[in-house]
Amino acid sequence: MAVVRSNVLTSEHMATYADGVLDLSRRPTSITPAQLNDSTIVQRAPAARIFGTAAELNRPLSWWDLFTWWHVVAMNWTTPGGGNRAHGGPVFAPWHRLYLRRLEEAIQAVTGKRDFGLPYWDWATDGQQTPAAQLDAAIWSHVGPPQGEITTGPFGALEIRLATDPSDNRTFVLPPRPIHRSSGKHPAAPGLPKRAEQTLALADDTYDKEGWNRATNSFRNKVEGWRDAQTPPRQGAWMHNRVHVFIGGSMEPASSPNDPVFFLNHCNVDRQWEAWLTKHGRTYAPVPGEGLSGHRADDPLLSIVWPSMRPSEVLDPASAQLDWYRYDALPQ
Repeated sequence: MAVVRSNVLTSEHMATYADGVLDLSRRPTSITPAQLNDSTIVQRAPAARIFGTAAELNRPLSWWDLFTWWHVVAMNWTTPGGGNRAHGGPVFAPWHRLYLRRLEEAIQAVTGKRDFGLPYWDWATDGQQTPAAQLDAAIWSHVGPPQGEITTGPFGALEIRLATDPSDNRTFVLPPRPIHRSSGKHPAAPGLPKRAEQTLALADDTYDKEGWNRATNSFRNKVEGWRDAQTPPRQGAWMHNRVHVFIGGSMEPASSPNDPVFFLNHCNVDRQWEAWLTKHGRTYAPVPGEGLSGHRADDPLLSIVWPSMRPSEVLDPASAQLDWYRYDALPQ
């Protein structure tokens, strides 16, 4: 059954989202960090190794922690051209589409709500406000405060154990602790992206092209945020990247899925990709046999314990073959 993904400010599923996140964070797996360190995954992506005390390394992770580590692995499994298995190249949009869908399915399973659809955060609308007003935007009443340790609000009881140190990119397993945010404090991103940037990105009819990296002039690179959509492009973090930097704290390093806002951000990015696919056609580049390994249409999307798919298989989430989801509204 294709579910409906709606704006977080009006979604009837926000309470289910919070319940599902907390359930997954309290639900232990049978997998310890020590076991992950001995896996073939870490042999292939050694920077995804987890550091910590013997006691913490041998305590099973929660399912929420495991989703976070999946992202850590993707960011540390490098591909030609300077990207990785989830960022810095064409695979950015399809990998995150699969990642979000697996979380959506997990929340449906633990809550029993088969009609649950992930909410999205329309941050380009909030970006129309002044930076000061953005810190008082309605989003924070749905996800907790924009700054400090998050111990109040729907995710006030959320505790995480994996954290990537941005100074050296090492990921540590720690005793349970709250997530934290520092919204608006980073000088490189004092405010959110604006609608004009979104509109310009959606107008680019090239999904991606030769180069397949952070320098290409393409929709993918603009929505990911390595290239400004304006002409001439400005330096800095834009679109998706800017949201991560703006919120900061737990949202900034490789362990950023610790913060539930991560999925609201990426659900909006997926919504932007869906708008692009609707407008320009359900195509993907590079095609099989071309471009970079790990980013081609027939390359398996990196997964750990969940079933994988290929970019070419996730281009239409509401198709009869997938029957996953649709959005209540698409950006123009």
